[in-house]
Amino acid sequence: MALEKLMVMGNGNIMAPRLDDLGVALIEDYLKKDRQIREGKIKGWPLFSPEAVSVSSYFEKLEVRDPSLEAATEAMHSWYESNIESMISAPFGHMITLVTDGRDYWITDVARKDFPKPGLAADYAITLKGRKDNSDVVYLVLGTRRKDPGKGKLSLFGGFRNVEGGVFDSAIYTALKEGFEEGNVRIDVKNIESLREDYTADEIDATFRQGGMKATGTVYHLGTFKTSDKGLYQGGELLLDGTKRVYMTDLYSINFYLGSTQLDEQTLSRWFCAGDDISSLAFMDITSYVQSGEKGDILNHLGFGIDHHKDMIGPIISKAHEIYY
Repeated sequence: MALEKLMVMGNGNIMAPRLDDLGVALIEDYLKKDRQIREGKIKGWPLFSPEAVSVSSYFEKLEVRDPSLEAATEAMHSWYESNIESMISAPFGHMITLVTDGRDYWITDVARKDFPKPGLAADYAITLKGRKDNSDVVYLVLGTRRKDPGKGKLSLFGGFRNVEGGVFDSAIYTALKEGFEEGNVRIDVKNIESLREDYTADEIDATFRQGGMKATGTVYHLGTFKTSDKGLYQGGELLLDGTKRVYMTDLYSINFYLGSTQLDEQTLSRWFCAGDDISSLAFMDITSYVQSGEKGDILNHLGFGIDHHKDMIGPIISKAHEIYY
């Protein structure tokens, strides 16, 4: 018998499809793992219950006649909620899954909706000042995104603040790590692991080592930014289920003065290389903007693909102006 299955959240809305390129595992992945656990190939508790509870008889009590699967699920959810007052209610409601063969209905899963875990991130801007054709030149190092948001467009370096080994990575630790992973930005910071749980660090001394060059500078915290409410494919962070991939991000910048060192895109391409979520690098000459301390029309030339990066360019220019001029 063919079974029809529908998942309905506590508010009665049908769940939209979740896409694997948004970082959400496909149901096939869970089924494969469940099968491997049951076969003893990997250790763990089974992920799915093999039992299903028939609930068709309850519809007479609920005065529901020949319901559709969606109506049946909504009715069972209401009944379930009204009968668990003695239990600890889920703070964000419950999720019930029903299946049917067109004649009978079974509950296969009842789950609590968990606390949301908001995505927090850190972004990182690096500028370098040197000489080109007997004049000052300032470059901003950027990357081209491999995936949405902003796929194929320029962005700052950045990434999620992770939890590993029970430790929540600080914003500054994340920024420095992402700079290395995405752009091979080699910056030495004294005892970097001590920064992993330093959630208040606003300024730290650092040393730039690249291509035989060595320069000292300071990593500055330039602010915390709310991300865009636009959809993921429009440069924002909003996902299909109404949550956001990233809710807020901290911006850091570091500016290195390399004296009379001759700088051009060819030289910089030997120092840096793309990695992780970045497919290629770009070295933008932002000299005139840094000299004036104003962002002017720079966004017309950068073409950022992530909306909140557009809000960050002003503070980046201002800090570079303060350091270099």
